[in-house]
Amino acid sequence: MKRVLTVMAMLLIVTGVFAGDWYPYAQEDKITDITSLALIYVDEEQPKAMFSVLFSNGLTRFAIITNEYFSDSDNNITYRFDKEEPVTIKGWIGTGDVTVVFDSKTFLDDLKTHSQLILRLKPYNEPYLDIIIDLTNFNNVYKMSEPVIELIQ
Repeated sequence: MKRVLTVMAMLLIVTGVFAGDWYPYAQEDKITDITSLALIYVDEEQPKAMFSVLFSNGLTRFAIITNEYFSDSDNNITYRFDKEEPVTIKGWIGTGDVTVVFDSKTFLDDLKTHSQLILRLKPYNEPYLDIIIDLTNFNNVYKMSEPVIELIQ
């Protein structure tokens, strides 16, 4: 565990210079001793939402964190990489600061090979919420985080 935290400290220093709006964040569960890593995209021009790639206990998940309210019946996520065709999938909706979580086997590879991701959500009784994510630095942050990802996966 000490090794994971040391590598994460180095990542935070390095990515602060190169990563732009992508930030790694590691956390250890005090009960299970399982370490999770999140690569989080934050854009001050889009304060309504954050996007995160979560690595924990052998799973990779993707989360959209927002304070919008969503209907249980309409939890679709539409996304588009670069100028490709849009894809619509189902997500899971959490509570509190609402988290829409989804799994995809190919999504991580797509994040590494594209320059932009657009996510569209439909808050309850509100217009669509579009989140534009710049992926130009994602692959750099991912590569720097790989030693930690390998240790916790």
